[in-house]
Amino acid sequence: MLVIAHRGDSAHFPENTCLSFCSALDKGVEGIELDVQQVGDVLYVFHDRDLMRLTGNTGTLATCDNPSQLRVDGQKIPTLAEVLSQIHGQCLLNVEIKNEVAVTHFVTLLRDACLNLGFNASQIHISSFHHRVLKDVHEEAPEFPIGVLFEGIPLNFDQIYKTFQPYSINFAVDYVTKSLVDEVHQLGSKVFVYTVDSAEDIEHLMEIGVDGIFSNDPSRAKQQIENL
Repeated sequence: MLVIAHRGDSAHFPENTCLSFCSALDKGVEGIELDVQQVGDVLYVFHDRDLMRLTGNTGTLATCDNPSQLRVDGQKIPTLAEVLSQIHGQCLLNVEIKNEVAVTHFVTLLRDACLNLGFNASQIHISSFHHRVLKDVHEEAPEFPIGVLFEGIPLNFDQIYKTFQPYSINFAVDYVTKSLVDEVHQLGSKVFVYTVDSAEDIEHLMEIGVDGIFSNDPSRAKQQIENL
């Protein structure tokens, strides 16, 4: 079962920061997940819409004049370009799109990373709850694997497969069952689950055939899997 570092090594370092990603790489993770939002012409790596939880500032990231001046526990908010350069093809990268992005600019950054930063297209997974944006990205850059994010469970997957031919369907841990995993596998996709940190959840997800998990403490999750 694949372990993807959720916002980097976020159990130990500020989430979605270069420090968190560096720690994840140092621990030999198989993959890193991060969140992307566009402000002006720049793609920033940041999860929340609101600034308060992570920076202590009022307002939203979208209305901030210069997000790079903000700090998350002393760490700057990085741009996607900076993080692509830092990771440099060393592991799988799951890029979750949080809001509307300029699709051509976004895709150009990823293609440049494949040309110049050691990535291949199969290493860069694009995921989102924003399925319209995901569709636009997929149509412009079908070479990048798509992970369709759900909080709950859709009534059926037919339209999803017609639209995306997704590499993976990514579910919240609360909703995953063996029958759901089997259904997705029969359709030809993998099942990834977020956010998974407890040994009990890891054991259960392994038993029902889940392909990968997003974990805040990836090294501990890998150790738990090895123990099982």
